Amino acid sequence: MIPNEKDWKNYQDDLDTNWAFKKFFGKSISEAKKAFFDSPLERSFDLTYMAEIPFRYYMIAFRDYVQERNFPYMDCGSSYCAYVDTILVMLEDNPEHILPILGDVLPLAEEIAEKQEEYEISESIFGNYASKLSEAKSKI
Repeated sequence: MIPNEKDWKNYQDDLDTNWAFKKFFGKSISEAKKAFFDSPLERSFDLTYMAEIPFRYYMIAFRDYVQERNFPYMDCGSSYCAYVDTILVMLEDNPEHILPILGDVLPLAEEIAEKQEEYEISESIFGNYASKLSEAKSKI
């Protein structure tokens, strides 16, 4: 079910949350995937400012977007990195937001991490995602 305005809680009290609301409010999963297609890095940043219910709904949309691999070649690495980084950030900063859907979003992140080179994610630039995920999971 698409999150309603009440689900967004006090979105108007924070500039970043308000921006995320403007970008995502009322969007279906397919509409949200289009938003990720247009700008995966910016939209992943928006996710981290959402209240729990919108975050969970749109994180599933982000997972679906990344899983479908329907993005311009130049955005492949960006989309993969943004996805894994969003999970890492939320596990660190807002675990209560992501834990209820972790079983839904973590397998794709683990696949990306395990096959980092195949996904064309430079370990020298982004670090080792397998070890980052392992460390983050050990804290929960």
